[in-house]
Amino acid sequence: MQIPILVVIFNRQDCCAKRLNPFNIHIGDSPQVTMNPRCGGDIQINVSQPAISVSCQGMKGRYVGVRLPGDSRVLTLCEVQVVPDYSKMWKKLGCWEDRFDRAIPSMEGTDHRLDGSYSSRFDPIMKCYIVAKDRGYKVFAVQHSGQCFSSATAADNYSKYGPSTGCAEGEGGTWSNDVYEIIDK
Repeated sequence: MQIPILVVIFNRQDCCAKRLNPFNIHIGDSPQVTMNPRCGGDIQINVSQPAISVSCQGMKGRYVGVRLPGDSRVLTLCEVQVVPDYSKMWKKLGCWEDRFDRAIPSMEGTDHRLDGSYSSRFDPIMKCYIVAKDRGYKVFAVQHSGQCFSSATAADNYSKYGPSTGCAEGEGGTWSNDVYEIIDK
């Protein structure tokens, strides 16, 4: 599965912020930056802002490079992060109450990617999304800091018990589901 990515560039704020403009981002499998395809064209950062996020949807590769077009330019920046672009993958439908007679069935133990303790699962929303998407489901939910729920009927049943205020940080809460609609088809 190809995951849409954002490349986040953090510019220097101590001095020299203007040196970065314009710049290019290249993504590909060559260690030679200029041999890899460009993500968009020349990019400008507002020098009063500390960072810019650039969506590089559909691109893949082992290397992400930042290049300054032109001659004799000095690349000075603070940091580069490559992160999933969640906004292209799912849309949050809110926080919804759950009960013993589940609104959405649990997927725990049904897929090796959901093995182990859900409370210590790294990036539980992403893992639940991947399993639900691979099964062709349209909606998934995360509860209690990582427990994964979904089914073919989740889109019809997630709101069965009404809204809840018990969700925290996108990973649900005790008897509360953070519910997401899968939007990348």
